Amino acid sequence: MSTRQRSDIQMNLPALRKLNRMLIDLLESFQGTEFCYMEQWHRSMNSSRTVSFRKVVPRQDEKWWLPIPYIPPGGLSEHCRKHLKHQRDCANQIHKAAMAINANILNEMAITALEDDILVLMCIFFVLCTPKASY
Repeated sequence: MSTRQRSDIQMNLPALRKLNRMLIDLLESFQGTEFCYMEQWHRSMNSSRTVSFRKVVPRQDEKWWLPIPYIPPGGLSEHCRKHLKHQRDCANQIHKAAMAINANILNEMAITALEDDILVLMCIFFVLCTPKASY
């Protein structure tokens, strides 16, 4: 049995490559900013050192995996704020485009009745077997 490339994905590869390049450019534009991020474990290791020139923005417990931002005590400059808002808007547009491509590919995929039944059973299984969070 030989493998063949799926035509629906092949058709969207140029757009996906473009979105990938846009994301890389977006990430590379964050060099030399007024703020930085530090992971929780790194901060706890260096807890003996005080960071006098940066203000720590506390992180909510339910998002423990996100790094902690450090910003200057006076806040960010207007230029940096505009840049961040522009980058956020660009990232949102890239996300929307990727979701649209994904939805289009999923809509074109043929799912048999058996696969549909299995998906429903898996969803029920995960709902029943997932422990409830205690608040």
